[in-house]
Amino acid sequence: MRSILVDQQEPQREIAASWKVGLRLIFSLLCIAQGVLMCLILFPLIGAKHRTQASSAWARWFVWCLGIKLKAHGVWPSAPGRYMLVSNHITWLDIFVILSVQPLRFVSKAEVKNWPIAGFLASRSGTLFINRSRKRDTVHIGAEMLAVMEAGEVIGIFPEGTTSDGSVLLPFFSPLLQPAVNSEALIVPVALSYVDSLGQRDMAIPFIGEQTFLDSLLISIRRHSLNVSVRFGQPIQTDQAHRREITRRAEAAVANLVGVPIDGSWRAPGQEHAAMPHS
Repeated sequence: MRSILVDQQEPQREIAASWKVGLRLIFSLLCIAQGVLMCLILFPLIGAKHRTQASSAWARWFVWCLGIKLKAHGVWPSAPGRYMLVSNHITWLDIFVILSVQPLRFVSKAEVKNWPIAGFLASRSGTLFINRSRKRDTVHIGAEMLAVMEAGEVIGIFPEGTTSDGSVLLPFFSPLLQPAVNSEALIVPVALSYVDSLGQRDMAIPFIGEQTFLDSLLISIRRHSLNVSVRFGQPIQTDQAHRREITRRAEAAVANLVGVPIDGSWRAPGQEHAAMPHS
């Protein structure tokens, strides 16, 4: 009987009190409004690097507003140089979590640019957009990514091409790693893990299936305890190596950091250029 009661009570412990949910929602809306004002007033007056740094500071505030407790393992390389960050992809929260610990510019699908508010914030903060239906856009976006890294900024991508529930790592698409190879940039593998109050993988957080953004947002702010860990791996050299070899090495590094297997059984052949980050 006691075990049954514990099982029934456990889901309730994962739901925050209504007043806490209300505060998170209010603070999040205020933070979004602040972000819009920052894009309209501040960003036109400062350069690209300063915009990226300001976006990172804003992301830290947004993560706090959502009640996310973040723990970083490892550090970003201290040596100056050209860098590309590659990470597993679980939810739209990944963008803000990563941005809060490392200033960078993401690559995203072109559709995001037309999203209300989110598209405005993304475009004004320096996100690079690619049309997934046009194969030649890979070449175009590659030139933009190369220019960003040559200017000393970090590029961030989700090479899985879509989100997953986090129990496996989907194989990485290699075309977007080509700019790192061309510029001999270092690739920094990063692993994200969302856990509940018991330290188990939080299966309510993945943004997958038919779930809407609003559903996902409400689930996130209603969590009693939303913890995420960010693990930085050792940088991967890209000189004197083929893109596909670099891709497999980055893929293995992220899988090892997350502690999950690589599973590509879901992916149909011929999709090498089709998928891009859906967040």
